[in-house]
Amino acid sequence: MNSKCNGNFALGYGMVPFGDYIDEHFWLTTKSVNAHFYLRQYENKNTWFPALGADLYNISVAQNIAIDAALHGWIQPRALAFAENSGKLGTAIDLTGKYRVYSGIKGVKGLSLNLGMTAKTEGFLLEEMNLKRYIGFRIGASIWL
Repeated sequence: MNSKCNGNFALGYGMVPFGDYIDEHFWLTTKSVNAHFYLRQYENKNTWFPALGADLYNISVAQNIAIDAALHGWIQPRALAFAENSGKLGTAIDLTGKYRVYSGIKGVKGLSLNLGMTAKTEGFLLEEMNLKRYIGFRIGASIWL
């Protein structure tokens, strides 16, 4: 958009347990803000159900420590049924902490050790295997290029 603010946009399509979806993604990056927003429209046999989400990522909280925070909301057919017309509200929150360590590898800005948590209500959330209400934890590593 200009030398201090970058934006991006993408469209997507996919299948879900009860039908399919279309989504629109928006990214905004400035010197101090890295944000992602999305709108999603789920469809089963006859009905469209809305969803939205937002996340802020690489929020610096101390030297070499950053967090990502995301909030998701959706309406999906009751019991995730293909022929159901009435919807049910669902939400999720996702938090990830990253501890960045130095990398002496050429072309690599760093490596991070990551610890994350997702808490969600019943329903389908992309990249989550559990369709029931659940709280899950994860540990991992990232390469920063």
